[in-house]
Amino acid sequence: MVETANTIWADGPLGNPTQPDKALIRAWGTMLEEAAASTREKLTGNRTYYVRPDGSDSNTGLVNSAGGAFLTIQKAINVVQDTLDPTPGLTVTIQSGAAGTYTAPNTINGGLMGGASLVILGDMTNPDNHQVSVSSGDCFLVQNGAAVAIRGFKLSNSGSGAGISAQLSANVSATNVNFGVCGGSHYNCGTGANIDIGGNYTISGSALSHWHCGAFGRIGINALTLTLTGTPAFGAYFCGVAQGAVYVSGVTFSGAATGTKFVAHYGGVIVANGGTDESYLPGSVPGNTAAFGMYQCIVVGGANLGGWTLSPEIYPNNYLSMLSKNFNANTWNTHIKMQNDLFQGKGYFYMNGDDSYSSGRTHFAGDATVNVAAGVVDGWTYYPKASGNPLFMASNNSLPVGYMRRRTSDGPVLGFNRDTTSVGSITVTTTNTAYNTSSDRRLKQNFGAAEYDPGWISQAAKMVCSFEFKADPAKRHVGVVAQDFIKVAPEAVTRGNKKKPGSEGFDAWGVDPSKLIWKLLMEVAELRRRLDGLNRQDVTG
Repeated sequence: MVETANTIWADGPLGNPTQPDKALIRAWGTMLEEAAASTREKLTGNRTYYVRPDGSDSNTGLVNSAGGAFLTIQKAINVVQDTLDPTPGLTVTIQSGAAGTYTAPNTINGGLMGGASLVILGDMTNPDNHQVSVSSGDCFLVQNGAAVAIRGFKLSNSGSGAGISAQLSANVSATNVNFGVCGGSHYNCGTGANIDIGGNYTISGSALSHWHCGAFGRIGINALTLTLTGTPAFGAYFCGVAQGAVYVSGVTFSGAATGTKFVAHYGGVIVANGGTDESYLPGSVPGNTAAFGMYQCIVVGGANLGGWTLSPEIYPNNYLSMLSKNFNANTWNTHIKMQNDLFQGKGYFYMNGDDSYSSGRTHFAGDATVNVAAGVVDGWTYYPKASGNPLFMASNNSLPVGYMRRRTSDGPVLGFNRDTTSVGSITVTTTNTAYNTSSDRRLKQNFGAAEYDPGWISQAAKMVCSFEFKADPAKRHVGVVAQDFIKVAPEAVTRGNKKKPGSEGFDAWGVDPSKLIWKLLMEVAELRRRLDGLNRQDVTG
């Protein structure tokens, strides 16, 4: 610690004054010089600092010339962060003043004083003319709450680092940033950071991944065209999330890439708004999820069917995902997902009843710990279903919605109950399927002979009409109207409610023709009896 002037110049004992220590005097002077140099400039207007490949870090950075501009972007960042005290609302720009390549990595550590905005600008029209190409570190590392807009550069990294890395609650806005080869990810986001990507851009080089988001980070890509040239290869995946989220909205991909399309695991979420299925993202290998990861395609237009929003999350990992009505881009109401994880050998069944992905999750029957030996037989994962909201399932029109399997014997594959009473089942044998309503003697009482109604068949026949369904007016059908047919055969009619079709809770009336077979059997028997009588009259006549 440097001594104060009073201590340095203090008198010694009476009659023997000590001489001042010259080393202490020099240290004291250096301290004063550094304190004076550290005084920040009060900035009251926007300012631009220039960097050029032919500049010098001993320049002021205030003139766009070889004799005025800085040589490195990092020097300009240091000057802005260490020497300025900007008025809130101002913008400080670091401008690349000449085409060329910068070879030093750059770190923005913490925000500017006063909350001023920082912009690092290359060329928005020709980003490839202003390149940052490094061999170690990241082209740009933004961390500790720093906020920066990076615009109009081409980035490449021959080391293991990233093009742009945002960490520790940083905020990055990237516009028209092109990417060459990177040993790490082109974009790397994590630990609560956020990256927003805008403006059409190009990928011309391979990388470990293009978008990687972990540890509660977020990457958002909105309304742009992403062009891939030369078929870049992605060693891990094109897009990967682990405890983070990537939102891709209105992005058009031009060109091809090799590698896995996506990996979502450890609670990570990928939302592809505008994609139609799992093939939306670039890559040559299908994507996959594991350990509560989710890949969500939001089909724009045609996604809402009868008040339900469908989630076409169907790809080779054998899972079915469903969303109830009132879904929007950020909220899941009663999200239910069943997944057999081919990579981890586990099965999951979980559902969300609120707008969170993990905190609202309910586990059923040890869903996170079922292993192949205990929970999966012949590739099938088995779960109980607890009570809760109804399920709606839809296929992608080329595959069945699902399969029900009875493994080693004939019998029911699906049972129907009214409360605790069995009322029917669907059974299978090795050759056919049967749909059964309950006819067990043990469930019936007060037996008696059925009364034949000679006028019933005529009344029922009068109810038969030709009609069209409103949803398919091009086809004619023959049948009855339940509201009318109930007068003739109430036992065959299921009452609906008075709500309008398409409204919430609408329940249609229905007719089950199988309930009429016994009356038809009696009618056939009566006709047979009459025919036998006529035949006897002919013989004896």
